[in-house]
Amino acid sequence: MKTIKLFAFLMAMAIAMPAAAQVKVLGKSGNTSTTTAKKTTTTTAKKSAAPKASSSSYGSDYSNEGWQGGVGIVYQIADNFNAFGLHARIMYGISEEMRLSLMDEFYFKDGLSYLDNLDFDFHYLFNVADNIHVYPFGGATIQLTKSKDVTIDEPIFDNNYNYIGDQSVTYSGESMSAFGLNLGCGVQYAINDQIAISAEAKYRFYFKENYKGQFVLGAGLIYHF
Repeated sequence: MKTIKLFAFLMAMAIAMPAAAQVKVLGKSGNTSTTTAKKTTTTTAKKSAAPKASSSSYGSDYSNEGWQGGVGIVYQIADNFNAFGLHARIMYGISEEMRLSLMDEFYFKDGLSYLDNLDFDFHYLFNVADNIHVYPFGGATIQLTKSKDVTIDEPIFDNNYNYIGDQSVTYSGESMSAFGLNLGCGVQYAINDQIAISAEAKYRFYFKENYKGQFVLGAGLIYHF
């Protein structure tokens, strides 16, 4: 009897052990699937939360607002009076579209001590392409000129009007000024978020007799402070 009971117990164990093992394996598989799903969900969420890389270039970050300065070259064309020069400017951007500019142009011309133009202009900027602005402008201009001092030898006569020699006499150059207006258009290309290059063309006319109009070409660098 004891033998039969022992045999029955062993048979029951033999049947129960594979079933328990199968349940355990299934439980592990289910946990694995759940864990995998959780990992996938977390990874997807992280990818979705990750910020997209900016596709904008440095130039598109250039701002026309605030203080800007620049230097460059200019070429003035007038009747029998062409001259190269340099310019320096300071600008303040009221907004991305509106800007005030003060430019000083100094020209190099034989026979003149100096030829200087001060232009105070208003720019309105149009963003026509990535990093590129076109801006019509207009404003007031003042031209200051001074011819060079001239030294010449003049004859000297005695009281009887007899020639006795020469003496050097220096005549001071004549200073002149004129007020006028200028109108023009420029294009600006932003190289990075602080530096841009520009090119401009403008026409000046003056409210003074015998002052001819002038056509001016210019190019230079602009730096955003």
